Order: sequence, then structure tokens, then C-alpha cells
Amino acid sequence: VFFDIDAVATQVPGLVHMMPSEETFAAAMACLGIEPATRVVIYDRHGVFSAPRFWYTLKVVFGHAGEVAVLDGGLPRWKSLGYPLEEGEPSVQPPAPPAVWKRANDLVWSMDHVLANVEKKEALVLDARSAGRFHGTEPEPRPNLRGGHIPGSRSLPLTDLLTAPEGGSQARSMLPAEALEERL
Repeated sequence: VFFDIDAVATQVPGLVHMMPSEETFAAAMACLGIEPATRVVIYDRHGVFSAPRFWYTLKVVFGHAGEVAVLDGGLPRWKSLGYPLEEGEPSVQPPAPPAVWKRANDLVWSMDHVLANVEKKEALVLDARSAGRFHGTEPEPRPNLRGGHIPGSRSLPLTDLLTAPEGGSQARSMLPAEALEERL
């Protein structure tokens, strides 16, 4: 199934990928056939890029009770290891009965909370974009987004948490736990 991070979001002019409301999330999960106890393995076409965001949204923000995992290396690694692939449209799964999904709002900061944190410095804000986007020296991939970063935040590019591409493949995996601990 395909989780559309653009569609399953609170729509805010000028901002993208805002956490969805309970109603939006519940409708999307029902359409995808995901119930609160469904075992879910998430992967993406870039390796490890958007899959962790869906894991966080499902498991942490909406408290999914079932097992949720991210396929390390995603589709590129799956392909490089020679595992089977299917082509064409996947079979249509029946929708799940609508479930109640409660959003843990204390785990999703509002714009006002982030703005207050600039002054209060109650939490460290990490920016997972590339260093160039953080510093405003690379263009943003979407039109009308300004470059730069939130005052006081620190740059920790996602790519710094991944292995180098392997043998001509673009497959990248999460670093071992010890290396992640060093970087964090």
C-alpha cells in the first residue's frame, strides 16, 4: 500500500507534511487496511528517507499498538539483494473498519511552541535536512520555501545517520547502533 505524506497531512498554506488530524489519519488508515493492531513493515523507494516519518506518525504520534518496523535500506537494498519484485498495480485490499486513532499532541509541537522555544531553549531542535539547506546555501526542493534554519537549531542531516551507498547501488542503511549513539 502507499502512504501519501502529502495527502495524509493537515493542510497549512506554505507548509508541507504537517501531522494529520485524528480524522484524516483514521480515514487514511481505514483505506490502507491498517487497524490499531495490524503488523506493518514500512519501506520507501529512497532507502531510508520517508519511511521513518511514517513509523513515527503511526507508532508514536498515534500510538499504534501492533508491531511497526522500517525495512532497513528500503526498496533499493531489497533490489540489490536480489529479492523478488512485482510489477503492475497491487491487489486491492479491503478497507479496514474505521478505528479511533488518538493523536498524542504533546509529541507534536505547534508553531507557537517552537517559536517560544527559540527564546526559552527548553529543547534542542535538530534539522534533518542537508547542511546546504540548513545554511540556506542550497535551493529548497519545493517552490516558495525559504532557506535557512530555526534560530538555535542544529544540523544533523539524515544522510549522516546512514551508511554509504554499496557497490554501485544507491542502497543505504541505518548505521549500527553504536555509530548512531556517537552522532546523537
